[in-house]
Amino acid sequence: MISEAKQTGDYTFVVISDGGLSHKLNHIPNQDAVMYEIKDDDFAIAVSDGVGSCRKSDIGSKSAVEAIRKLFPMIRAGDVEIKQGMIEDIIIETWKDLIDDECIDDYCATLKAVIKIKNELILISIGDGLLAVTSNGIFEIAPMENGQFINQTLCLNENVKNSDIWISFFRLDTYVPYVVFLCTDGVANGITEGQELELVRELETNIEGAILREELEKFVISISDYSMDDRTIGVVKYERNNAKSDW
Repeated sequence: MISEAKQTGDYTFVVISDGGLSHKLNHIPNQDAVMYEIKDDDFAIAVSDGVGSCRKSDIGSKSAVEAIRKLFPMIRAGDVEIKQGMIEDIIIETWKDLIDDECIDDYCATLKAVIKIKNELILISIGDGLLAVTSNGIFEIAPMENGQFINQTLCLNENVKNSDIWISFFRLDTYVPYVVFLCTDGVANGITEGQELELVRELETNIEGAILREELEKFVISISDYSMDDRTIGVVKYERNNAKSDW
């Protein structure tokens, strides 16, 4: 298991990735990837799951999260206009450029990502898994239907279209705590159907940043009892501790 936590200011970042038992037994690399990047009060975080039927999907997932790493400073610098259409195009183009192989469909991967710029979150989703944000009763979650994402068959591939990528914008009140939660389907499939937001709200309201990593590790391990898939989580928790000095 790869597990990392970082606290900076009012933020706690936790990323965890654990290879599935079936992959370990067959000496197959973890096909999930995760990244986060922090710059001042802005951040980017992403998880990706390589499609199991593709020969080089572990490289595809690493390239997917790396595309977000490259997009983040471009948006901060104003080189990319923050609007639907532009963001999707750059993700697709960057992902394909990073792979630089004629056989793009050997690298298919899903992607869940969030980029924070000032007081706005940019939510990005293609494929299965879970992406959700909760903040004091307000929430946003990537499209779901009957407990599964309606775009679960979609992924970054040779013929991926701009419209295949779901984009949404979440306005933040920076005086209010919030949680960003992203995971691959190896984790999402272990969450009781219909309880996804309740899980994220629990992290927001009842789990302090100091123990967030420990609690998420326990959660990932508990899922491994009945899931043989790779399991990857990325979480950002904003507690606004400094708000106490404003009263």
